[in-house]
Amino acid sequence: MSIRRFVSFGLKVSISLFFLGYLFNAVHWQDVWSHLKQADSFYLVLYLILGFAGILVSSIKWLVLARSHRMSPSLSYLVSLYMVGYFFNNFLPTSIGGDVVRGHALGTAFGRKPEAMASVFMERFTGFTALIVFAVVALAFDSALRADLRLVAPIVFAVVVYAGIVAALVSSKWLELGAKWIPMKVVQKLLLKIGAFQQAIQMYRHEPAALWAAGGYSILFYLVSVLIVYVGCLTFHATVSFASLLTAVPVLLILFMIPFSFGGIGLQEWAYYFVLEAVGVPASIGLSLGLLFRARSVGFGLMGGAVYPFITRGNFVHDPAPLSKPAK
Repeated sequence: MSIRRFVSFGLKVSISLFFLGYLFNAVHWQDVWSHLKQADSFYLVLYLILGFAGILVSSIKWLVLARSHRMSPSLSYLVSLYMVGYFFNNFLPTSIGGDVVRGHALGTAFGRKPEAMASVFMERFTGFTALIVFAVVALAFDSALRADLRLVAPIVFAVVVYAGIVAALVSSKWLELGAKWIPMKVVQKLLLKIGAFQQAIQMYRHEPAALWAAGGYSILFYLVSVLIVYVGCLTFHATVSFASLLTAVPVLLILFMIPFSFGGIGLQEWAYYFVLEAVGVPASIGLSLGLLFRARSVGFGLMGGAVYPFITRGNFVHDPAPLSKPAK
């Protein structure tokens, strides 16, 4: 491990420990344990079913985007890859690792790595776009949300990051400047790969139907995410309005995207505690939901780890009714 990676790993672990330490001191753990023991079994099962439904919706969206690049994976293959992504996200020090693995596996299966990585990116990016839209709408119509700077700050930060990503995707000048001013071979090769990836992303401008469909699935995923949190609250007998979660969940999902902790440990649990407390959910129940979310993610990840050896050998890759048009 290089010094840079070692330092990065150490910082992520430190941040995770910081949030865990904060939660340890901020919440009465006896109350959390009591909530976990008294969880409603019906809503718990429904919570897990909805969690898988979220994966299914995201996988269908990914399938639509992959087909735009003339790849025809089966839905079961993409669902399996999504589970594999959970495995890497939970057991590697970055939440991006699972997406890289998903893109690499799909690209290897079809011999179209830039296009596969572009489909993974757009699957995430369209979701991020819908999230930004819902967050901004929530700010516009929810005066209580606007009054809480703790919730406004993550939304503003996400909007700035989103604008930067869009600028980087639209313009290739920064790649040209990099190729001109950094003559190192390793940098030149990296810029070429980034350029191919950027071109694959820009191809979606000519696939409006796929983008609209992806947008629709992103909205559906957002609603499922809100429903998951709502059912999670019911699991622990918490009273919260669905409408309040419509404005709170965008902030929650934005905080989930911050890649500064080890596998999101500590940060994601704190996000549940922090955001739900802002809409009136007791802190101990918010943390209980964070722990339930972690258990669900680890469970899906273990399932992904179990199927990973099989799908890397090419099982269930192709759609039984592949696309008839020739690849570009």
